[in-house]
Amino acid sequence: MQKIVAVDLFCGVGGLTNGLAKAGIDVRVGVDIDPACKYPYTANNSAKFVQKSVADLGPEDLSFGTSGLKLLAGCAPCQPFSTYQQKADSSDRRWNLLNHFERLAEATKPDLITMENVPNLAKQKVFHRFVKKLKDEGFQVSHEIVDCSD
Repeated sequence: MQKIVAVDLFCGVGGLTNGLAKAGIDVRVGVDIDPACKYPYTANNSAKFVQKSVADLGPEDLSFGTSGLKLLAGCAPCQPFSTYQQKADSSDRRWNLLNHFERLAEATKPDLITMENVPNLAKQKVFHRFVKKLKDEGFQVSHEIVDCSD
């Protein structure tokens, strides 16, 4: 089995990174704009923490290394798409962060991409554009709503 190396965008305190590591994936970098995430992220994960907005991130900031399958992971902020956050709309700066995720996917050409978000995202044009661009880049895309309480 080939080794998988990953970069975790919108990593927060590192829950996804931690789960990926427990699954045997070598997460090299976690990226988040929130400085409060650095301590818990680095205390619980061996990956490097980069405090930066994904909007300002370039492919040179993502260290996949030279061996193994490359996985680009991310949980773009869900607040603009959440039914809980009734007031957010496309004027919210976080609305277009998914476009930056796609931009970095196009620039880094990972072998695998995974993301998680709220069910309402699948109803938005920004998500359909994201899926179309990934397909245009040659990715096989599947998505579904998973009820985690089950």
